[in-house]
Amino acid sequence: MAITKILHMKSGSGGFKAKHLARSINYILNPRKTQDGQLIGAVNCQVGKALEQMRVTKELFGKTGGRQGYHIIISFKQDEVTPEVAFEITKRFTEEYLGQNYEAIYSMHDDTDHAHGHIVFNSVRFTDGGKFHYKKGDWAKSIQPITNKLCVEYGISTIDIEALNQDRLERSEESNRFDGRATSYSAMICKDIDGCIMLAPTYDTFIEMISEKGYEVKNAYGEGEYLKIRPPGRTRFRRLASLGENYSEERIRERLVSESLDSYNSSYQSDVEIMKHDYIKRYKRAPMSGLQKKYYAKLYKSGQLKKRTYSQAWKYRVEIEKMQALEKQYHFLVKHDIRSEIELADKVTEIANAKREANTEKSRAYRAERKYHALFGIAHGMMDLELARLEYERGDDFFCKEYTNWCELNAQLKAKGYAFQEVLELEKFHRNQKSLSAARERELFQELRIAKTIMDDLVGENIGIKIGKQKKSIDRDNDGKTAHEKSETLKNSKRGER
Repeated sequence: MAITKILHMKSGSGGFKAKHLARSINYILNPRKTQDGQLIGAVNCQVGKALEQMRVTKELFGKTGGRQGYHIIISFKQDEVTPEVAFEITKRFTEEYLGQNYEAIYSMHDDTDHAHGHIVFNSVRFTDGGKFHYKKGDWAKSIQPITNKLCVEYGISTIDIEALNQDRLERSEESNRFDGRATSYSAMICKDIDGCIMLAPTYDTFIEMISEKGYEVKNAYGEGEYLKIRPPGRTRFRRLASLGENYSEERIRERLVSESLDSYNSSYQSDVEIMKHDYIKRYKRAPMSGLQKKYYAKLYKSGQLKKRTYSQAWKYRVEIEKMQALEKQYHFLVKHDIRSEIELADKVTEIANAKREANTEKSRAYRAERKYHALFGIAHGMMDLELARLEYERGDDFFCKEYTNWCELNAQLKAKGYAFQEVLELEKFHRNQKSLSAARERELFQELRIAKTIMDDLVGENIGIKIGKQKKSIDRDNDGKTAHEKSETLKNSKRGER
């Protein structure tokens, strides 16, 4: 399954209008994300000169302002497709959707758990100078259908566009009312608004209360057409009416009269479900080592995030990321049963060696696959003509030329000692070998990174302990006495003299 998203790039400020376009191109061509540039391609332009050629096209037709380009992302379901197949789908999508009119550059990134393709293309057509215009509904009419069609050809599950649109509509409606379960950002805002409505006796008080929560209010008293708020941490205002029919200014004024905390509590109590408790036998866990307890304690302390309200979650993004990192580190220690710093250092060495072996195996798999590129090219040509061949064999002479081409390609395979299905199976085998080796390398890379972060933390803490000890002993003299000890000795001697 693959879903396609499209973004646009506006004109940059200053003299370099194509700044955002250049940044997007550099990002998708990152060699660390594209197997050292192996998963990169272009249509109607050259990879190394894509930005320059796009700018020349804009200048040629006098359209250097406005939107500079568009960025399409094709995200594939985890473990359903190999990076190579994802790259092939991205390439064919680019050729079909943009190949006739636009300069485009594409790549496939395999640095995350799920492969995803990137396409950046010029906003100006090189054929007639017209600009690309994305209209509402284009995704369902012309963009996602191409992705679905390619997924079918490669044996990948597809997205039901109608069902997805209906699901989005239902989720949008659901997020516009707070029932204790909604977790969308809209529902978080609705929760704050609902709370202020229940407690505020008047509209003026409601505006004051929502402002005290950190929201900036606009058009509260009819200065503009719509009542708007800007949530804390956000840059744009949002019309309250867009949250649902219960959040327009008129409806809020009505709810201020009819709703209160008592009415909310009574309606909430009627919906509370009776919970049943099942008692099961508990087994003791294996005792944790000191190192494991240390990271478990850090996780426990991070649990205070659960006490904070949903509507304030934007404030704690950094802390959430730290908690997730600690969780990964703790799971790593438990998974490998590491109980000391020495065991951790040994495991780092072991994983580093395994990663080098996996990298060697990956290179070996890619070299083995490259030997058959010519055969695979012939087979792909036959696949493109497969439907025409079937129609011709059913009696449709219109596809006579395509059938002849298919037979010529089939004869080339036979001359090399291979059958069509045999080559397809061979390609599938090598594709799986590359995918497995790449997945193994990524897994080891992630583990090595986690292990090194744990070691860095331990080294930092050990340095802190040493510095503390040095501060305590900095005033010691040659006899090993501190300033405090020398002072006590002097006092005792004076008492003796008295």
